[in-house]
Amino acid sequence: MLLSCSKKEEEIIKPRCETEKWGSLKILNVNSSNPYYIYLDGTYRATVDGRGTITLIELSTGTHTLYLVQKSGYVLAATTYSSSITIAQCSTKEYQF
Repeated sequence: MLLSCSKKEEEIIKPRCETEKWGSLKILNVNSSNPYYIYLDGTYRATVDGRGTITLIELSTGTHTLYLVQKSGYVLAATTYSSSITIAQCSTKEYQF
């Protein structure tokens, strides 16, 4: 009687962020007690509270334009911030203002 052993190759399961090529952006409002609207590539995505933190997930890898507009608490005009950010695959980019 002949017996043979065969080892099945283990299937490598890649994380979704790797197969779908996305990363995250963590926005920290460290300087203002006022909330800000968050726009990414010209599209409204969320609002970050005053002195708050928010994480946007499943952003495509590559370079994006981040634009923040003060929601309230201003006298004459809203304070704005604009930045070019690069999202890397399976990682979280931090942006503080």
